[in-house]
Amino acid sequence: MVIFLIGFMGSGKSWWAHRLAQELHVPNYDLDAVIEEAEGLEITDIFSVKGEGYFRQKERECLESLVEKLQGDETAHAGNWTAVISCGGGTPCFFDTMDWMNLHGLTVWLNPPVEMLAARLITETASRPLLAGKTGADLVELIDHLMEERAPFYEKARVQIKNTHLAMQDFINILEHAPDLP
Repeated sequence: MVIFLIGFMGSGKSWWAHRLAQELHVPNYDLDAVIEEAEGLEITDIFSVKGEGYFRQKERECLESLVEKLQGDETAHAGNWTAVISCGGGTPCFFDTMDWMNLHGLTVWLNPPVEMLAARLITETASRPLLAGKTGADLVELIDHLMEERAPFYEKARVQIKNTHLAMQDFINILEHAPDLP
């Protein structure tokens, strides 16, 4: 089964995905990197040249294609897990993608406090199209606003982890005891 890590920018999705995949001995995919490879452009360029609507459509197509490929490969992996996919912060919020991910794997919402997100993102606003030009209180306010918009989607995750300073085995135990696996 695929593990989908979701959450706001800076929540630790890529960090956890890398380490979790190593521990579980499964492949790790960063959805943004998959999109960049498919498009031959960086995410910021896709946003500026082709627009967010195009990006969101491509994001969904790449996610479906990747999961379809992984499902065909399930016998190649021992145990319960086949891969870890770190999704973009907005991935669950467009089309019916969150519901689709819940049908195709285990969704895990990494949900640290807004202040922690702002501290992690303050040096990355130039490379994050939705945060461009924001600093200080403006950045915190924007993150808080976007989190309010995205919360109804994120809250559909089967697992929510607020404390992202867990030991790896504790994280895995949470996954193994997740409710309502498909």
